[in-house]
Amino acid sequence: MISFIHSGDIHLGMKFKNASFGADKGKARREELWQSFGDMIEYAIKTRKDLVLISGDLFEDGSSTLKNIKRLKDTLGTAKNQHIVILPGNHDPVTSESPYLGDDWPDNVTILNQNGLQHVFIEKIKTSVWGIGALRNEGELKSELEKIKLVKGHKNILMLHGEFGSNGDYPLPKVEELKRLTMDYIALGHIHSPEFIHKNIAYCGSLEPLDFGETGHRGFIEGELSNEGSYRFVNFAKRNFHIIEIEITKEMTIEKIVDELMLSTGENRNCNFYRVVLTGISPLFIDMKALETRFKREVYHLELIDRSVPDIDLEKISYENRGNILGMYIDSFSDEDFDDSVKKDAFYAGIYALLEGSDLV
Repeated sequence: MISFIHSGDIHLGMKFKNASFGADKGKARREELWQSFGDMIEYAIKTRKDLVLISGDLFEDGSSTLKNIKRLKDTLGTAKNQHIVILPGNHDPVTSESPYLGDDWPDNVTILNQNGLQHVFIEKIKTSVWGIGALRNEGELKSELEKIKLVKGHKNILMLHGEFGSNGDYPLPKVEELKRLTMDYIALGHIHSPEFIHKNIAYCGSLEPLDFGETGHRGFIEGELSNEGSYRFVNFAKRNFHIIEIEITKEMTIEKIVDELMLSTGENRNCNFYRVVLTGISPLFIDMKALETRFKREVYHLELIDRSVPDIDLEKISYENRGNILGMYIDSFSDEDFDDSVKKDAFYAGIYALLEGSDLV
């Protein structure tokens, strides 16, 4: 029996420059990627895995500094009894300046650092690992796959980095074509959501989610190659991203809305990132900034998006105020303006200011 971890899309060194959660949390998140990677290697050691597969994008573009490379080598070198195979991806391709071309990697590490089909025979565990990095041409990839000759008496594993479908930048062959290769396991990278495409063909997903486009669990796949083979996803991320929609009503107070938020976010809210979208009808004159400040105390990170409509009968107010400043103000906005969140907020701020100075509320 051969035991392994299948990981990938880790993006070590990512700077999160355009992240919605800001520079400070971006810096902290960058360090958490390293911590999670180190914890995964430690997990492989403690559970006595034979093999660790990294299916591309171990590094983020331009982040392979000397300091980062040394840190990576030191981390990988701790797993002396685990053979680690690294496949370059589209974010860490093999170029003339790639650190993957260096020859001072730990003895337990193999990098498939050439273009086209690569392989490593690990005689100690009777395993052969084949790999093809990210290719933009599906025909070229298929030609490389045809060169594979399974090693009898070995478990055969294939590592690929790409996506299914003709519209992708790094297209993979159809699943049926991959199944015909009769590999014991196919370790896919590039798609950040974990998914078993077939019983022994899987995307591991990213080790840690990187932004609000990556909701749901993240981690790696743990597997055993035996007569039947067994594989499972391991939820390993330190933090998760959640997008939650809450419908509010005009009767709700700030504390009532916070109660709804607390119910929706669960017990680990102080560890996670939340984007909360408010819909429905909001109470007149509710202080959304106060609501945001109140709930920020409960979670690691909060982004509050207000798509609710204030409890104001605009049609009635416009009719009753024809010809005066309030009526003219309402008429100056078009339906299209309400599709723009900035214009919408400005409109209601003006309405509130005018209503507070009138006897209509």
